[in-house]
Amino acid sequence: MLIKFVKPNGETLTVGEGSDWKLQKNGLEGFANFEAKVTSTSDYARDGGKIENVRLEEKDRTIKICNIDWKNANLAREKARLFFTYQTKYKIYITEDEETRWGEAILYRMAMNEPSDKDYLLKLTMSFEFEMPYLRSVDNFGKDIASLTPMFGFPWMSRLNYGTATAIFNFERSVTIKNDGDNIAYPKISIRFKNPVLNPVVSINDGFIRFLGTYGIDDKIEVDYTVNPPRITNNDENIMGMCDRASKFDDMYILIGENTVAFDADNGTDEMSVSVFYNRLYTLI
Repeated sequence: MLIKFVKPNGETLTVGEGSDWKLQKNGLEGFANFEAKVTSTSDYARDGGKIENVRLEEKDRTIKICNIDWKNANLAREKARLFFTYQTKYKIYITEDEETRWGEAILYRMAMNEPSDKDYLLKLTMSFEFEMPYLRSVDNFGKDIASLTPMFGFPWMSRLNYGTATAIFNFERSVTIKNDGDNIAYPKISIRFKNPVLNPVVSINDGFIRFLGTYGIDDKIEVDYTVNPPRITNNDENIMGMCDRASKFDDMYILIGENTVAFDADNGTDEMSVSVFYNRLYTLI
């Protein structure tokens, strides 16, 4: 198993093969279990009740590591002290059997021993709070969109490439993608235009967003459902008010299983290129 911690400034610390930092025995806690919060109302007229909501709240997880370079334990201790800091948000990547999942978490508790003759290994116990309880997949295509966050994406859908097979997709106005994660996925959508397009629309299953107006080569629409509330921009400016009020914003999610993603326009569909990126979400490693 390989674990990589990444700080906001890009600094990294790796645990596992090729590093003096190793995972302690039973060094992962909270990565192989979950407990959902269930909200229900009682039915006073009969036995039982009605379940109103089931959700996963933020997740507490603990990682225990040690440093096997006992001759330089003091130096390793100082490096760890400087790297792991209170309230810092880390990206944590865990790779096992060539599959990597990751999450973002804030370090809120840490304990570090003083190596001695009886216990010469430097040991750290760190507790992290994951705002998003799910662990995410990593980009299979090596693409990023709008940030350095690794995403999974399928290639550009473009009407201009109709009938051309690329990867496993035939590029038409719609494409089917499969989500084999444990939960619905939150997409990022990027729309480009080669020439003027009137009232473009993009849809995922029953959800859709229709953008009113004419868009051209200088426009770059981004729809980001990975943030709450979702953000819809053109060239980084909010255009929520320029969307058709009939749009079904709340249904723009990638469900578990097969999903149909499509695009169209009142005029100029052939001039659109659309890409959708998302992370599969997993409750356990």
